[in-house]
Amino acid sequence: MSGNRIPFGERDGQLLQADEVPNGLACECTCPECHRALVAANQGTKVLPYFRHQQSACEGGHAAGVRRRAIELIVAERQLRLPPFTQAISAKTMNGFVIRKSVSFEASLLQAQCAYAGVKLSGVTADVVLTAGKHQLLVYVRAAKRQDHQKESTLLALGMSVIALDLQHLRLETILDKEAFRQVVLFDSNVRRWLHTVRGTMIVELTRQTIQAEIEQLNELEKRQKLAALEQRRLERERKDTEFEMIQARNETLRIASTAARMAAFEAQQKSPEALTERDRRELLKHQSNQRAEAIIATIRRAIESWGGVGAECQRCYLISEADTNACRYCESMGPFKVLSFTPDYLGSAQARMRSSLKPDTSVAHVPCLIQNHLSRLHK
Repeated sequence: MSGNRIPFGERDGQLLQADEVPNGLACECTCPECHRALVAANQGTKVLPYFRHQQSACEGGHAAGVRRRAIELIVAERQLRLPPFTQAISAKTMNGFVIRKSVSFEASLLQAQCAYAGVKLSGVTADVVLTAGKHQLLVYVRAAKRQDHQKESTLLALGMSVIALDLQHLRLETILDKEAFRQVVLFDSNVRRWLHTVRGTMIVELTRQTIQAEIEQLNELEKRQKLAALEQRRLERERKDTEFEMIQARNETLRIASTAARMAAFEAQQKSPEALTERDRRELLKHQSNQRAEAIIATIRRAIESWGGVGAECQRCYLISEADTNACRYCESMGPFKVLSFTPDYLGSAQARMRSSLKPDTSVAHVPCLIQNHLSRLHK
C-alpha cells in the first residue's frame, strides 16, 4: 500500500482511523512514524477513509501504524494462534542407505497469562512477549516491505521461541475492517511462521539422536555383513586354490605316469628284435660311411701329392681318379666325372668337410662295395 494512504493516525497516544475523527486537519492526528501532521480523508465515496501527510510524506507511516495496531491487539487479546511446524531429517549409513524421518506438530492456540509490548532483551526489542506458565513466546511483527535481518538474527540468538507475523501485503480494506484485521493478526496461519521453536528444536534433536542410533546399528550390521562377505570370499579363494593345487598334483602324477609309460614302451621297443636289427643296420651304415669318407680323403690326398692337385671325381662313388680317366678304377663306373682342383691346405679341413657332406652316404648307397685291390693301394 502506498505510504500516502496511512490507515491510522495518532492522537493523544492512541491510534485512530480516519472515519473516527473530523475531516482534514481538524483531525489533529500525527503520523505514527515521523509524527508530522496528517490530513484525514474521510468524505470520499469511492475510496476508503485514510490519512495523508499535510506536506512531504514519509515512507514508514503506513507500516508503522499497521505494526503498532497489531501489537496492541495481541497484547489486549493475550492470545495467538501458533503455526504448525514440520522438518525433514535424514542420514546415511556407510553403505549409502538413507533413513528419513519427519517431525512436526499441529497449529495451536496460545492463551497467555501475560502479554507485554516492546520488551528489551539483550540488545534487541521484542515487539510482544507472551507468557504462559513457565514458557515465553517472542513475537516479531513485520509490516514494512524491507525485512529486518539484523533483528531476526538477534532474536534467534536468544534461543527462545520466536514467531514472525508478516503483514506487509494486507489490503487497506482488511486493515480498516477491525474484525477482519483481528482475525488475520491473531489466527491466520498464512501470515505467521516460526523463526525458532524450542519445542521443535527439542523434537528435532531427539529425532536426530534416534536416527543416529539406528545409523550406528545399521553401520555395525553392514560392517559385520561386509566382514562375513570378505571371509566367504577368502574361503572361496582357498577352496579354489586347493582345488587348483589338487588338479595340478593330479596332472603332474598323470604326466609322470605317462612319461614313464612312454619310456617303458620306448625301452621295450629298443630291445625288440626289429629295433636291434635296425640299430645294427644303422651302425653298419655309419661305419661304412666313415670308411667311405676316409677313402674319398685318401683319393684327394693322392691327387694333391701325385697329380698336381687335379683329379676327376666320379659322380657315383665320389672318389678321385686321374683327370683324363674314362672309367672309375674304384667302382668301374663310366662316368660321369667332374674335374676338380685341390690345394695342399684342403687336407686340413677334409675331415670336417666330409662330416657335413652327403657324399660319403651317397657313395655307399650307389656303390656299396668298392674294388678292393685299387682301394688297398691308397693306404700303402
